Formats: sequence, structure tokens, C-alpha cells
Amino acid sequence: MPGRFIDAKRHELAIELVKQLKNKIPHLHLIFIGNGLKKQSITNSIIQHGLDKHISILDYTTYISDFYKISDLVIQISISEASNNVIKEALFYDKPVLACKKVGDFEDYLHGELLLDKQDPLKQLEKKIVSLSKDQNYYKLQVAQSKTKMISLFDMQNVGKAYDKIHQKLK
Repeated sequence: MPGRFIDAKRHELAIELVKQLKNKIPHLHLIFIGNGLKKQSITNSIIQHGLDKHISILDYTTYISDFYKISDLVIQISISEASNNVIKEALFYDKPVLACKKVGDFEDYLHGELLLDKQDPLKQLEKKIVSLSKDQNYYKLQVAQSKTKMISLFDMQNVGKAYDKIHQKLK
């Protein structure tokens, strides 16, 4: 779960998720990556709940792709986003992603199974993560469809042509 440690990213929800799943999926391990104002309070919450064996916190890194490669899933449960690159980057590496509906532009390219209820994502997150833990290919088709759609929308070959048209009109 890469992202700044701010309220909008809802790290506390992810901590609650791990509390609910740690006995169902004993090997579960969540990695928070980033920096921000709430980092220390999130660290304290992890320790307070005895989850330090299930949740790690890493500083911001420019080598985020290394973490996508080793991850089984990337979650983005923010309550507010613009056009977030975390989900696009994870899809590039063919990783399942889960993000909230009515946040940013996720609904423009994510397959419906990869979207969560914005107001109460925990039940869906739990169910989807349990499904993935039982079958690593559970979201393979949805990831492939979402990746294709994302690339069609954001690939520089396509976007560049649109910008060229706009610039030609400005001349």
C-alpha cells in the first residue's frame, strides 16, 4: 500500500483489515510505503494492536517497481485521489489491484471486480483478499482487461497524438 501517511489514504482501515485477516491468512503481510504526517501515529497503532509481524512500514522509495514485482496485491483505499499512478504502475506489472469506486479515475479502467465500496470497503477487501489467497490467478482476467484499458487510455503513444492535435489547433 504505497502512499503518503495522511488521513485521506486511510491506513487505519488497512490496519483493521489485517486485524480481521491475520488468523484466516497467517502468512499475510502488508507493507506501507511512504512518508507523511501520520507515519508515527500509524506505527504506534500497529505496535498497539500487536501487528508488527504482519505490517511493515518502509520509507518512500524511487524503486517502487521492486515492491510491485514481489507483491501479490496492491490496495489503494484512499477516500480521495486524482489520477493515481500507483494503480496504473501495479497493473503494468500484472498485479491485482483493489481501489475504491467514485475515487479518482479508477472506474475508467478498472474491471468492476477490482473496485470497492468507497464508504465501507472492509468487507469487500476481506472477501477479495481471501479469494486471492486461495487462488493466485483469481483476478488474472480482470487484471488483464484493466491493464489493456489503462494502456489504451494513458499510453504516451495515444496521449501524445491527442496533445499533438490540440497543439495544431492552437497554432
